[in-house]
Amino acid sequence: MATSREVINNGTTANDGTGDTLREAASKINSNFAALFETVSGDSATFNQTVTFGTNTVVFEGTTADDFETTLTVVDPTQDNTITLPDSSGQVVLRDTVDTLSNKTINHMNINGRLCFGDSANSVSQYFILAANLQADRNVSLPLIAADDTFTLNDATGILKNKTLSAPILNSPRLGTNVLDSAGSEIITLTKAGSAVNQVNIRNAASGSAPSIRADGDDTNVNLELYGQGTGGVALESKLILEKGTDVTSTSAVDLGDPATVFNSGSQIDPTIAAGVTGQVKQLINVGAGSVHLYGAASGVLGNADSNGGFLDLPPNQGCQILFVNSKWYMTGNNGVSGA
Repeated sequence: MATSREVINNGTTANDGTGDTLREAASKINSNFAALFETVSGDSATFNQTVTFGTNTVVFEGTTADDFETTLTVVDPTQDNTITLPDSSGQVVLRDTVDTLSNKTINHMNINGRLCFGDSANSVSQYFILAANLQADRNVSLPLIAADDTFTLNDATGILKNKTLSAPILNSPRLGTNVLDSAGSEIITLTKAGSAVNQVNIRNAASGSAPSIRADGDDTNVNLELYGQGTGGVALESKLILEKGTDVTSTSAVDLGDPATVFNSGSQIDPTIAAGVTGQVKQLINVGAGSVHLYGAASGVLGNADSNGGFLDLPPNQGCQILFVNSKWYMTGNNGVSGA
C-alpha cells in the first residue's frame, strides 16, 4: 500500500507511448483507494463507514452501527475563522453540557443568570449566586486580604470585626456589654437583667419640642432611676424645670403625676390629695386670690390621724414642698403655709 498518492502518467499526447500502461494506471488507482480506505475506516480492504461526509458535515457512526450518529458541522461563516485544538489529550467541552473543568484560567468571564458552586462532599446540594435585575452595569470589588476570610451574609449569624459603618440603620440590634467611642474607650456600658420586661425609651423631637428619656415596659407603673457611683450623686448642670399640669381651680383631687401643682382660684377651694409613693416630692403653690384648704384623701395622709386625713392651708401667693414617706406627706419646705 502506498504511503503517498499515486499519480497516473497520462503521457504528452494521445497514444504517444509515453504514459502509464493500463495495468500500471489500474495499480495506482487500487493503491490510492487502499490508502483512502485505511485512512477513513482503518481497513485497506473493507470500507467501514464509521465516518461519512455530507454537505458541510462530518458524520461519525461510532463503534456501533445504529440510528445514532455524531455530526460535526459549522455555522455559515461570515469571515475566515481558525479553531485550534490544543497539543493535549482530553475531551471536548460543549456549551450546554454538564462538565467539570480542571486547571482553567478564565479571563473576563461573563455569567448571565446564576453562578453555581457544588459541595465536594455533597453532590446534591449546591450554592447559587444570583444577580438582581440590573438597570445598569455595576462593579462589585473584593478587598485585598492578608489571610483567608469568610463572606458575611444578610440572614446568616456572623461576627463583624474592624468595620466602620457609615449611616447604618439598625433594627432591634443586640448589643453586648458596652459602646465604645472612636478611640476605643467606653462611652456607655450595658447591664443585662434576667427576664427583663422594662426598659428606657429615648425620644427625639421636632422643632420647638424637647427630646425625652423615660421609663417604658410591660409594667403599668415604672420608676426611672438615676445613680451616681460611690459617694457621687446626680448633678444637674442646667436649671431644673418642673412640669405642672392644668391649674387647680375648684375642689377636686390633686394630680400626683405632676411634680408641681398650681392652685388658681378667685375664692376658697377645698381640694384633696391622696397618698403618694415613698420618696415622692411635690411642690404646691397658690397663685390665686382665694385661699386653698387642702385635705388628705384618707386618714393621716397629711400627718393628722383624724377622719379628715389632715389638712394644709395655703394663703394666696404662698406655697410649700412636701415629701411622702412612712405613708404620710411631710412639709420639707414652707412659705406661709400652715397645717394640722
